[in-house]
Amino acid sequence: MPRLDASARSAAPSHDDAAAAPDGRVADAAFHERTTDGARGASRRALLLGGAATLASGAAGVALGYRFRTEIRDVKLHALAWPLDVPGGMDSFRREASRIDEARARQTADDVRTLKTRYESAVFGQVRMWDLMERLALCIDPSDRRLFCGSQFVHAQQAFAAMQANGVDDPDMLLLALIHDLGKVLLLAHEAPENVVGTTKRIADGEPGAGLARAVFQFGHGEFLHSRIAGLVPEHVAWVVRWHNIHPDVQAPYMTAQEREWTERWLVPFKRFDGGFVSPYYVPKVDLAFCRELVERAFPSPVLV
Repeated sequence: MPRLDASARSAAPSHDDAAAAPDGRVADAAFHERTTDGARGASRRALLLGGAATLASGAAGVALGYRFRTEIRDVKLHALAWPLDVPGGMDSFRREASRIDEARARQTADDVRTLKTRYESAVFGQVRMWDLMERLALCIDPSDRRLFCGSQFVHAQQAFAAMQANGVDDPDMLLLALIHDLGKVLLLAHEAPENVVGTTKRIADGEPGAGLARAVFQFGHGEFLHSRIAGLVPEHVAWVVRWHNIHPDVQAPYMTAQEREWTERWLVPFKRFDGGFVSPYYVPKVDLAFCRELVERAFPSPVLV
């Protein structure tokens, strides 16, 4: 009988090994099942932990997104606008306002005469004044660094609401709040803004005490509106409309005694509401029907504008 060498003997299964094989396979199967169950449990735990981490990450992302929502919105707007030019913000508004102020400062006495002659003729024809008021909703004063892109219709309502909130009930003052900037409708006639908006300053001196009209002042929206309503409203109302955007203390030496009285009684109190309650964030709550009634009472017929 041939003999097996040691390596062959070690490789050959023994009787005991053969007998133990079935039990070993059972043990292996049990071990495999336990291992598989453990792996599945670990996988479930991993999935749960991963889901929780995802939720936490998502919540953190939402919180950061809310915190930086303005910056994110701006980035999105820039991305959507690319490669178009993105409209400017506050800085571009201020630059344009400065340009208008500088151009207005260059207005000469000859320019004033030319503009007055140009607007001796009607621009809008016979118009009901409340209809003209509503056109202020289309007017943006590009030099107003307080109101920015708020309309002049909003500005008029802000001044009106401020008066009412502070107990002002004089019909002439309330009317002034509504109509004082109506001359800015010249912007809708494509007039250069430097000839319409901004402070009105004296260009050439008049005689002290002889009256503001005897001096040469810049042409603007006050002068234009005054030329349309003089004689239709009380004299002091038309006077305040004309000079509402001057610096009274600077121009006082050129005023008549009557004008100094009107300045103290009407102009100075009015300017508190005209300039002191301007905001791009304030939406006034006023009774527009009452506003219209005041304007219609003052101007019951259409006016040649």
